Amino acid sequence: MSQRLIRIHPLGGIGNQTFQLMFAEAIRLALGDVAVTGHDLAAWNLRGDPATRRRAVAIECRAHAIPLTAIVDFMRTVPDVEVSIRSVALRYAYYRGHRAHFSRLFRSRGEARPVGPGELAISIRLGDILVSKHSEYFPLPLVWYEQLVDETGLSPVFIGQVGDDPYSTALRRRFRGARFVEPTSPEVDFATLRGARHVAISISTFAWLAAWLSEAAETIHLPVAGLFHPGARPDIDLLPLGDDRYRFHQSDLHHWKGTAAEIETLIAGDDRLLPASHAELAMRFAPHVGTEGVGLADVPVSLGPGGLRALPQTASPRLSRRVLATIRRRLASPPGAA
Repeated sequence: MSQRLIRIHPLGGIGNQTFQLMFAEAIRLALGDVAVTGHDLAAWNLRGDPATRRRAVAIECRAHAIPLTAIVDFMRTVPDVEVSIRSVALRYAYYRGHRAHFSRLFRSRGEARPVGPGELAISIRLGDILVSKHSEYFPLPLVWYEQLVDETGLSPVFIGQVGDDPYSTALRRRFRGARFVEPTSPEVDFATLRGARHVAISISTFAWLAAWLSEAAETIHLPVAGLFHPGARPDIDLLPLGDDRYRFHQSDLHHWKGTAAEIETLIAGDDRLLPASHAELAMRFAPHVGTEGVGLADVPVSLGPGGLRALPQTASPRLSRRVLATIRRRLASPPGAA
């Protein structure tokens, strides 16, 4: 009897941990008879049953780009396997065929604040990123929000981590007539973003999931910046190309340090994001986007809306057929035969 187990080692907040469970679910959906444990997501009322450690072939996932197809193929042929998820797999290719399943699995428990059809729900991610916890997580320039309001004709509604910092103060001053939803809980913010017809997301896995899982969204404005910019992170691909709800806005590359000068540039600068079509992004970043992101020697990436250069691929290599064959031979050998 086969015993296939996926053990999640939780990382980060709701967004990252939800992605970890989604990756485990992507494997389970492909195989069927797989147990998943280690997760404890109160936001979705989902908790893995305890599972004891046992003798099994172990696979550890420690990258954003993971050879999902190779892992699934290997697990089909080996009866006892334990997969440890110790990273956050951020590749759209793993999930694009399962949105309906994930929408049912991750039902919002918070009570959404109403956002009308003439309003644009804008996610604000601040908090720890204002002091540069991560170089690819940063606030977006205020001029982009002005662009969105001018282009769409919608009234802005700001949702998320708006506090007493200089960026938040400038945001309130710039958009004096706008509606600011007072933060209550992550669950309420998630439900509010998910329930809006028109959404602009921040650089955040939390906001990305709220928009992508939405059954109400008609337009989703995604900044191709920071974590979402394949030039900054070739190992990550969260551009849902082919999903007609999305409108993409590309920025130049930035390495965020959270300095006062950088924050002032976001507030008062004119660093505009330029519109980019699905076809333009597919061509600009091919063959990187839309794949599992492994086995690519060089990834053509854009430094900005214009100009291309190639960056070396930093993702984990694909499991080769030779390696898989060696593992299978050793498993088939009787004890002491090796």
